Amino acid sequence: MKKFHFPGRSPALATNGMCASPHPLATQAAIGMLDAGGNAVDAAVAAAAVLAVVTPHLSGLGGDCVALVSLAGPGGEVISLDGTGRAPAGLSAQALREAGHRRMPRDGAHAVTVPGAVAAWCHMHEHWGRLDLAHVLAPAIRHGEGGVPLAPRVALDWSLGLDHLAPEGRAAFLPGAITPEPGRVHAAPGLAEVLRRIASGGAAGFYRGEVAEDMVATLAGAGGSHVAQDFAEARAIPSRPERTGHGDLCLLEPAPNGQAATTLLLANILDRFDISGNHPLDPWRTHLEIEVTRHAFDTRDRALARPDQTGQAAGLLSRDLAQMLADLIDDRETGPGVPAPMGAEHRDTASLCIVDRDLISVTMVLSNFRSFGSGLVSREFGILLNSRAAAFNLEPGHPDEAAGGRAPRRADVPVMIREPGRGMTLLAAGGGDFQPVGHARILGNLAEYGMPLQKAVDSPRCFWDNGEVVMEKSYTPAVAHELRFMGHEVTISDMPLGGAQAIRIDLETGVFEGASDPRQDGCALGL
Repeated sequence: MKKFHFPGRSPALATNGMCASPHPLATQAAIGMLDAGGNAVDAAVAAAAVLAVVTPHLSGLGGDCVALVSLAGPGGEVISLDGTGRAPAGLSAQALREAGHRRMPRDGAHAVTVPGAVAAWCHMHEHWGRLDLAHVLAPAIRHGEGGVPLAPRVALDWSLGLDHLAPEGRAAFLPGAITPEPGRVHAAPGLAEVLRRIASGGAAGFYRGEVAEDMVATLAGAGGSHVAQDFAEARAIPSRPERTGHGDLCLLEPAPNGQAATTLLLANILDRFDISGNHPLDPWRTHLEIEVTRHAFDTRDRALARPDQTGQAAGLLSRDLAQMLADLIDDRETGPGVPAPMGAEHRDTASLCIVDRDLISVTMVLSNFRSFGSGLVSREFGILLNSRAAAFNLEPGHPDEAAGGRAPRRADVPVMIREPGRGMTLLAAGGGDFQPVGHARILGNLAEYGMPLQKAVDSPRCFWDNGEVVMEKSYTPAVAHELRFMGHEVTISDMPLGGAQAIRIDLETGVFEGASDPRQDGCALGL
């Protein structure tokens, strides 16, 4: 039972549909599609397009999309859809090394992969949507043309991510060199025009013709090797998701080349410990999750690298491996150091969850890789281009070495949690490498402590980051003190960790329960 004299939002409850997203206008657009007779796929595409306009630093037409789509309720088929783009055919690690680069550039044209989000949206809509695409994209077009006031968390993130924007980007996102404040209206008429072309021509309206030419010209002018053919060949890739058990639950996450196996490995290791007898914020539980994260990330970086090429993903789901790693963990002090996680900085994502009255459901993560992506904005239409190629490696012979036509390992991992005979929970906890850690914490809050969904999302978080335990300020000082006594280096974060959206489908009552992270501006709404 919620204690109503304490701060905190109530869950959203409904029976005919539900959406949880990080921005109210995206949630509103999704509910509008359901109310107009559309399904969860129509609603997800509508919400994702709105997020491209209202949270452009996190997601957009020049970014990527990873989704899980359940077409037949909690017990039916689930499709993993990879909408992360590949490097241009001309990308060469050797050429970058010869130019003096020791690691992949974080900004500029070399950091840009071919955007995959639009390919994913159009694939979803073409195969499973009900409404006309022009109707689905209409809310995003309207917001792009008329402008939208910056929400408080958007304005904060916006001000922190502007430093690497190219001149065209600063003109688009920092007009008049004025630091953005909550309430300042931001319009994106160029994106509205691109969305119109997608509405009338589908994916070809983006990956061919004038829009693609605009992106190619911008990248070429910045020294990139991208050509029109790279964009014309863009596709979203459907596949079967990865899965594992956690107690009596079944977890489903996107297939490689992401880090779903890392999330599932985390869950498998944690399954070897009984944390239910402790308080949810007990230092011992936090210590245990930190140690599990350290070993899971180290194992990922040594054994996974590129699961679609090395074939190691299945090995990471081995119960024997989980037990071996669990045996390495001392439950009272931190163990010997392991290397910090490899890869580029990546903490900026947008996520959403949708379910309709027919129990078709979608959980999705959208990303530009880092805030404002590569910093490049196309000259004609104002498309912000991602920086996902920054996740490549320049070490010769490395499994994730940069090369043309390849996709770097991605961090985006939406999840579906099946409760046999009872229902299913849709979850997407954004924030780069924090995503598997956030999933594990929320899963523990639900499965081990029986928290209501909104409370499980609200609960304090911490993250093992580059050798330090980064804790939110919502922890008590006593927890940080005890962790230091156990040997951890602890830092109190000025920023919240991640941003989660979640929906639980209760088959027994027919009720949908929606939860939206108070760390962001969004909300959950039902129909």
